[in-house]
Amino acid sequence: MTRRDRFLLACLVVSRVALSLAVLFDEPGRFRQWEESYNATIGHFLWATGRWEQLLALQYKSFCGGCTVNTVLAAPLLALGDHLLLWKCVPLGWTVATHVLGFMALDRRVNRAAAWAWAVLFALPMPGLAYLDLMAWGNHAESAAFVLLALCLPDRPFALGLTLGLGVWFCRTTLYAAVLAVPALIGPHRLRFAAGLVAGLSPLFLPAAQGDQGAY
Repeated sequence: MTRRDRFLLACLVVSRVALSLAVLFDEPGRFRQWEESYNATIGHFLWATGRWEQLLALQYKSFCGGCTVNTVLAAPLLALGDHLLLWKCVPLGWTVATHVLGFMALDRRVNRAAAWAWAVLFALPMPGLAYLDLMAWGNHAESAAFVLLALCLPDRPFALGLTLGLGVWFCRTTLYAAVLAVPALIGPHRLRFAAGLVAGLSPLFLPAAQGDQGAY
């Protein structure tokens, strides 16, 4: 990418963040939700008490490793103050990552024109996506970042397997990316891919990371 390309992409990313903030400030109460707030609460608790050994045990649900990730991301932010905007920096961060990774994936796997089309369309999303991207549930919109990162790694089998495995631990939503595993499993570097996949999936086998098994 040229310096001009990086500048234009940065402008589109900033535009998307500005749009999201406008949506948030227009109706902040819409983006306060008890289930999402659990992750923020645990982040605040862990930072205040230093009881980090309880991190996995306090994971919201067994299918939501992303809840734990968002908790870790939120903890230092909420140390600055118990404020909604600080917490919303977490989903905004995922939005920025998805925006940039989508550009990189399409630029690598398709062409530059497709990458720019993504960058422009993502900067002006449909309202439903703009609303979803402001919620840090840990098992919804964030999953796209793992899939797009995997699309950037076709020539790095271990990293590809690790990304896909961590994506499944992060949230089961990323299982739709299993199609990316097929060529890697039958390719010449399948053992390296399999090793990365097992490493990525490993948190699923930790008893402490099973989360709340109860019903909603």
